[in-house]
Amino acid sequence: MSNDIDVQDHGSIFNHDAVLRFARSGGTSTLMAPLTVSRDAASSRLLGRILATVSRLDEYPSLEAGLREIAVLIDGIPGVSGAAFELDHATGFEGNGFDDEVSETENPAGSDGATVASDWSIGGLRLIPGSGGAADGRNPVIPLRAGRTLYGWLRLHHESCPPPIRVLAELEAIGRLVALHLEKRQTIALLERANNDMAEAHLTLERDLYCLTVENTLLTAVARSQGRALRGMTAELALVPLLDTLKDLTRARHVEIADASGSFVFDRPALTLPDGPLGVAETAAKEILSAAAERAELCQAKRRAERAEFADLAKTEFLATMSHELRTPLNAILGFAELLKNQSFGPLGSARYVGYAADIHDSGQLLLQIISDIMDVAKVETGRINLAHDWVDASHLLVSVGRLIEPRAAAAGLSFEVVLPEQALPRLWADERLIKQALLNVLSNAVKFTPSGGTIRMTAMLAPLSEKLEIEIADTGLGIAKSELTKVFEPFHRGDGAMNRRFEGTGLGLPLARSFVELHGGSLTLDSVQGKGTTVHVSLLPAPQ
Repeated sequence: MSNDIDVQDHGSIFNHDAVLRFARSGGTSTLMAPLTVSRDAASSRLLGRILATVSRLDEYPSLEAGLREIAVLIDGIPGVSGAAFELDHATGFEGNGFDDEVSETENPAGSDGATVASDWSIGGLRLIPGSGGAADGRNPVIPLRAGRTLYGWLRLHHESCPPPIRVLAELEAIGRLVALHLEKRQTIALLERANNDMAEAHLTLERDLYCLTVENTLLTAVARSQGRALRGMTAELALVPLLDTLKDLTRARHVEIADASGSFVFDRPALTLPDGPLGVAETAAKEILSAAAERAELCQAKRRAERAEFADLAKTEFLATMSHELRTPLNAILGFAELLKNQSFGPLGSARYVGYAADIHDSGQLLLQIISDIMDVAKVETGRINLAHDWVDASHLLVSVGRLIEPRAAAAGLSFEVVLPEQALPRLWADERLIKQALLNVLSNAVKFTPSGGTIRMTAMLAPLSEKLEIEIADTGLGIAKSELTKVFEPFHRGDGAMNRRFEGTGLGLPLARSFVELHGGSLTLDSVQGKGTTVHVSLLPAPQ
């Protein structure tokens, strides 16, 4: 008869139907050949029950319960008592490693048959970790081995005499069947663990793919919103693609931005987005809002600057127009006042009339000078002043300016001096009238703000490297406060204070002087110490060769 169970050294899986057929056949398999020797009917029935129990191990609620029943049945074999299965801790299928090097003679208990301290018992089932010493004749140990893997031992105890050899052979066959079942359970556990690991890996992959999809979708929406912002759209319109995408991804009823920080407010979202992509979207929204606020502020500043420029231009145009309109009748007043003062058509009848006419003429001359200065400021600011360039002798220019200012300095009780170098000064390619006017304005301020007994000195020299004409006008006057140094070049600014009217003037002298010099490519700066005097530096370019 052919074998019903084929068990090889590599450990075939225990076959349920084959064991049943083996049990019904009375045990004629080559594996169980020892059981066919001198068996009575009772022993055959007991063996069949043991084999049937082994075949039904999967039907028990636990492996311990099945092994306990098998141990009880083995105790019913004549000459056998104290049967117990001792399993290695790895057979609980909590680990992957098994000891392949343990021989069939290894025993988990000591030489006296006692178990280690960490064992525990469940009825006839004893489960312990590790392995022990060798077996003896009264306490035989049968290995539970399938192929090269040792799963534990079947421990027997007999007090009167050792069990027969044929019984041990039968029990060894039963132990191999139990080991085959344990091998099957191990394989199933490993497969279940592999399936669980694959399922977990699949879930992790799906989660990562979802996060990647969400991130790519949000990055696309962020790029669209940033593109709209760069094209000049308002923040509300620029953020529409991003808000719509967030609404679709979270299935919210509505999405809006809470404040300038870029935080989103979701109305009843069905899904929650990962923190990473959501943080990227919030950062992008914050940058778009910040850029829109800066752009709005720049637009407002530009509009304010344009309005101020328009107002300044309108003021300049008004001053230029009104100055021209005032100049025409003022010239007539000056002409008639001069006729009356000179009594060109005969005596006026009283000396007082002559004095009044002289006062009218002097006041008109002052008003005409003020109007002329206002017109010059308006022309400079509107860029409509025309330079009448010509060759100018610098030495002659300085001497003529000194002659004009010297009488006024003498009348104010001041010492005035013009110092020129021995070497000839270069010729200038400039508008002589404007350069002379600039120097006269500076010298007039020096005369005005220098007390009687002071000195005014105008010095000219040629710069050694740049060959520029350097003119220095120094006085020992009142000086200018440090806080006023940058304001004295503003039109209509009075360096002595708006409430102080000790000195006449409009505050246009220095601004015009600086503008006239800069029109020629030069520069005008000043140094001053309050109470000690002021020094003005004028630098003019030489004529081109």
